[in-house]
Amino acid sequence: MPADYHINEDDGLITIEVAGTVNLADIYATAQLILADPQYDPSLPQIVDLRGMLLDLQASSVAPFTRFMVARYAPQTQACVAVVIDPELVADICARVYWISCALGNSEVFDNYELALRWLMKQEFAATAKARAQTGG
Repeated sequence: MPADYHINEDDGLITIEVAGTVNLADIYATAQLILADPQYDPSLPQIVDLRGMLLDLQASSVAPFTRFMVARYAPQTQACVAVVIDPELVADICARVYWISCALGNSEVFDNYELALRWLMKQEFAATAKARAQTGG
């Protein structure tokens, strides 16, 4: 499968990997599966690994995919999302990935997987500390 995911409740992380030649319909289908998965927890941070992706971009699929990400996926995602790209991606694809990540809210684009994980841990630690301070715990 060109786009796949794993929900690891023990580690508190959702990993999404997109590899090989894919189109937006493949990514859309995976995003729908994530939201429908009974283990899906919108408070779990996500890391989206696009380093092995070759996007077969169909112009007609861009608008519906973007609408889905903004109107359905983003509202059902409360935690941070780190998106890891290959720095060799075509500039247009990088720009689209960046734009969609901005639409998700608390997300960031990286070209290094380890930095993305560190950012997620830092963001989630800060959110946990803030929640504890607000509840007096």
